[in-house]
Amino acid sequence: MSCLGRDLRRERRDADLARTPDDRLRLALALGEADARRYAAAHGVTLAEARAVFQRQRQTGRPRSAAHDSVIR
Repeated sequence: MSCLGRDLRRERRDADLARTPDDRLRLALALGEADARRYAAAHGVTLAEARAVFQRQRQTGRPRSAAHDSVIR
């Protein structure tokens, strides 16, 4: 592993650790939104449809939930 790569990873880790929980949550939501936009553009679907795909994928392999079904459908 190069010194440069190790230093960059350390800087990134330190920056991530310096974030507040609120900042980390905002970043996670922004990344998810960006992913949904990319998916929608790549697959020719609306942003809402892309979000629904992601929601269904998160549920794959989980036990059925009547509460979840009433919200998603």
